[in-house]
This record gives sequence, C-alpha cells and structure tokens, in this order.
Amino acid sequence: MRNVKLNNLGRLLLMPVLQKAEGNILAVKQVKELINKIGFLEKEIEEKGLVSKNGGVSWDKDSELELEISNTVYVLLKKQVEQLSKTGKISLQWLDLVERILTKEDYDKMLKRLEEKEKGDVK
Repeated sequence: MRNVKLNNLGRLLLMPVLQKAEGNILAVKQVKELINKIGFLEKEIEEKGLVSKNGGVSWDKDSELELEISNTVYVLLKKQVEQLSKTGKISLQWLDLVERILTKEDYDKMLKRLEEKEKGDVK
C-alpha cells in the first residue's frame, strides 16, 4: 500500500486516468473503489465552491484527501504515467500529481531513463 495526498486538481486529473485503467478483475475492482473515494460528494462540491464552466473547473477552497493506493493500482497508475510521458502529455499540472503518486525511487528511475534517452544512451 502507498499513502498519497491528493488536492482538488489531483483528484480531477486522476479520475479520467483511472476510468481508462484495465487489468484483471481484482485490479479493476480496486480502481473502482479508488474512483469512488476521489470523486467529489455533493457536500464537498458546495463546501469547496466547485464550479464547472467553459470546459474547466474552478474552486474557492482547496484541500487534500489522503488515500491508500494498493500495489496493484499503483502498478496500473505507474504504467499510465509512463505512457503519458512517452507521448509527451505530462503538463505542469500533471507534474505535481506524478510526484505525489510515484515513489521517489520510481520517479528518479523514470527521470534517469528519459535523461539517458535524451543523450542517446538508451533507445
């Protein structure tokens, strides 16, 4: 298990990634449970002042939600992050989320592989 703290933006960014996750029945069941935990309840929407307009979401009050992510879900998320990185879809918004989700060791390994690839050391 891995403990992760997600702010409002992290929860919003992670939701569509989790919804695309594929794996065995246990993995998908755990993903579904995580989706249920990170989704915003009606009360939270009111308390945070969450508003959806013009294709975006804004809020008045940010907060962090602490979650436990199973090893199975962690592996799925790590693969998703690697895929987003390979396709150049990591934005500044995503960087904070990636740093929160990945272990320092996995994050450092990913950076090292990318730096080596950039130098032409790895194909």
